[in-house]
Amino acid sequence: MYNVPVIVRNLGSGSAGNATVVSHDGRAILIDAGLPLKRMRAGLDGLALEAVLVTHCHGDHLKPVARRLDAPFWMDAGNAREVARKPGLGDLEVRLFDGRPFRVGPFEGAPFPLPHPGGARWHSYGFLVACGGRRLAYATDLGHVPAHAVDTLAEADVL
Repeated sequence: MYNVPVIVRNLGSGSAGNATVVSHDGRAILIDAGLPLKRMRAGLDGLALEAVLVTHCHGDHLKPVARRLDAPFWMDAGNAREVARKPGLGDLEVRLFDGRPFRVGPFEGAPFPLPHPGGARWHSYGFLVACGGRRLAYATDLGHVPAHAVDTLAEADVL
């Protein structure tokens, strides 16, 4: 059942930049794109990039160089409005999620809202990503962990 592994590669996490590659059978998604382009491309290393999932649009999670990744960017409507106003990001190919699971190639992304320090205005999300019979929960910049997030995180094989 798990003949083809799901690989999770964290390329960077912190105020200097965030990006994580989730790959399966030669295909990948990138969660956040807040690192230099060279580093993100090296982390993808020949994988077919299906999409970039954006947790929120702070500069350490989404840099203007990300538009050169040649993939659609999945985010909520609030982040899409913010991104459209940011220099260098207005021309991204944006696809909206509304809180329900969505499919990107072999990956299913289920977004869940998260509190970001500073208030709800940041439209911050985590993702439960399912692929290859495994589930990865990704959450970042948490002010605290609400009960609904604990329930979602408990569904994951990898956190």
